[in-house]
Amino acid sequence: MVRYAEGDRLPEPLAAETSVQQGVELYRLPGVGTYTWIEPLLGVYGTWGPLNGRDHSIRQWWFPNSVDSLYQFGAPLLATYGYDGENRVTAALSDSVKKAKLSVSVDDLNQRDEIVFKVELFDDGAWQQENGEVLLRIDRRPVAYYEAIRDAGAWMRSFLEKLPHVPDGAIRPLYSSWYNFHQEPSQELLTRELEAAAQAGFRTVILDDGWQFEGKCTGDYYKCGDWAVAKDKFPDFKGFTDAVHRLGMKLLMWFPVPFAGYATEEYRRLRDKIAFNLDGMRAGVLDVRYPEIREHIIGIYERFVNDYGIDGLK
Repeated sequence: MVRYAEGDRLPEPLAAETSVQQGVELYRLPGVGTYTWIEPLLGVYGTWGPLNGRDHSIRQWWFPNSVDSLYQFGAPLLATYGYDGENRVTAALSDSVKKAKLSVSVDDLNQRDEIVFKVELFDDGAWQQENGEVLLRIDRRPVAYYEAIRDAGAWMRSFLEKLPHVPDGAIRPLYSSWYNFHQEPSQELLTRELEAAAQAGFRTVILDDGWQFEGKCTGDYYKCGDWAVAKDKFPDFKGFTDAVHRLGMKLLMWFPVPFAGYATEEYRRLRDKIAFNLDGMRAGVLDVRYPEIREHIIGIYERFVNDYGIDGLK
């Protein structure tokens, strides 16, 4: 049963979704406003939010753990869990497009062993469209917290009319050359490693930084900008892409194409269309407001896709 904090409070809950979902409650929020409720602190070890990275803290009221959400970032979902990884409370909103904020904090003002959940729906105009209502889903089931998060995500997606297509390769295990090779990949060594990665179930590989200049790692982009594969690292780059495809893997390549290193022909040729220089990186940043620069960048992408048959761009 929900206990309420001071101020705005939740309306009466709707019926639980199904008998299978016992422990899940739905609330219909009428629109713009702040809605709060109180949960026990006992047994809460940490929190999880989609943009919170490694921060799983549980904080006091003046610095709550929160998640902001709008159509282009975040998601209106916030979970608390126990030391054993079991879900305590996972809250989510049915509308992941409009501006909202979910937060949770320890209620130490009243010296109680409680935490306060808060939902804020902001008046940016979007909530006034249609009836402005949104559903709040509170899940207290004793399941693994990642299961509660997964189920909340599926519930949120059910309210979206049109979802973009996600290629199968986007959710398969992915290998990146950066972690073993940094800026010094080697066709021979990388091919050998990808053979083992393919056997382990990897289906996508990112050829990361370093393929585009010869010699040792410099830690900057002094020699980047002409965008030709370094022959000392990949003597036969088409052969490399073909080998990756024979392993049943897709190949993505890393491109910081707005960079033009001070030592490159591209920098000399386009120096009057540089937005600004990064002396620490020893490179200029091309100004994409110029049509010539946009055509230059698109041409690089097209050349690698057409000449080498790569599958994607990072």
